[in-house]
Amino acid sequence: MAKKDNYIANASIIHIGLSFKSYDGKKLNNRFMCVFSIENNDLILMPMSSFHSEEAKKQKLRISANFEYLKIHGNTRDGYIKCDQLYYLNKEEFNNFDELQAYRRMNEKHFEKLQNHVKNLQKNHIKFLKKRIVFEDLFVFNEKEQCSDSILTKEKLLIMQKNMQKIRKYEKALKKSQQVAQELDEDNNEFDDYER
Repeated sequence: MAKKDNYIANASIIHIGLSFKSYDGKKLNNRFMCVFSIENNDLILMPMSSFHSEEAKKQKLRISANFEYLKIHGNTRDGYIKCDQLYYLNKEEFNNFDELQAYRRMNEKHFEKLQNHVKNLQKNHIKFLKKRIVFEDLFVFNEKEQCSDSILTKEKLLIMQKNMQKIRKYEKALKKSQQVAQELDEDNNEFDDYER
């Protein structure tokens, strides 16, 4: 698969269209995250969510770890970043999957405020939850690829990979059609697809 020409830097907003598990084991997909930093070969990401109402906005902003990120700061919807949750994503994986895309970039002044907010959380000894993002289909594919008993040729592996890409596209279309039903549960979800 050819590498994408997607420039990623601190303050980039990325969309993750592949399924992965949250720190508490929930299966997530179609999530937007802010690149807080890049360390070695990892993107350090913070999840983003939207406000579903004025009351929800007040409630979410009472949580000290949450950082407001509104339309006036360059966001497409009024929302917030969950600064106490750090997700590690390997840059190679970002480059190798079409379902991972750079979406836009937070403006510089607001990103500085985000960095200061995180420093204050650290000073106040807020616990940061950390999790490496592992995509389930990638894991299954790698297991098959590394299986010593396998008689799969490179050609067969390429065919499998193309089929997996088609399946992911069908799943994406199915998930979009199911979003209406999921909206009722989103307020209780740790993440939400805030860009809908």
